[in-house]
Amino acid sequence: MSDGRGKILYVGKAKNLRARLHNYASGGGDGRPQIPYLLGRTASVRCILTSTEKEALLLENTLIKEHRPSFNIFLRDDKEYLLLRIDRREKYPRPELVRRVAKDGAMYFGPFSSARGIRETLRILYRLFPLCSCSRKKFSSRTRPCINYQIGRCVGACAGMISREEYLPLVDNAVRFLRGNYRDLLKSWKAEMNGLAKEMRFEEAA
Repeated sequence: MSDGRGKILYVGKAKNLRARLHNYASGGGDGRPQIPYLLGRTASVRCILTSTEKEALLLENTLIKEHRPSFNIFLRDDKEYLLLRIDRREKYPRPELVRRVAKDGAMYFGPFSSARGIRETLRILYRLFPLCSCSRKKFSSRTRPCINYQIGRCVGACAGMISREEYLPLVDNAVRFLRGNYRDLLKSWKAEMNGLAKEMRFEEAA
């Protein structure tokens, strides 16, 4: 199974491939919450016929070692891997780390096999987009802006310093970044900088 860019997401073997794919596609998959997420990212399926089950097992093992598909790792032991979850329906959506994909309508990105990798992704994300990083508990009880707001790394959503309507475009741009839509982001940033420059707000445009 590969995504729209040809990246291999999952390698598997089956005696009856039609039945396996039907089982994945019907009723939300085979019971594992990760399956619908895998199917949502799959753009194409390539089949390789083998003469024996042993040959299929060896080929599966070889392809997994060669390509290291993220979902082979994730489906084998999801306790070791993390995803980023963003629920746009929240008043002030923010990225949070989770270990499972739930059928809750939120957006999930990953899986990340390295804690360092996901921390680096979050660091870059917060540097580019001043999203709220407060925990739910702190967010619900805070009356003054957090330290990140004071040092210019947050827009103060935790203390109501920005409206939801103003905040959501930041979330949408963060989602574009996580999906790899860098061209759209650059166009958006260029238009924003040009607008600020026309208003002679040069420090913000920089």
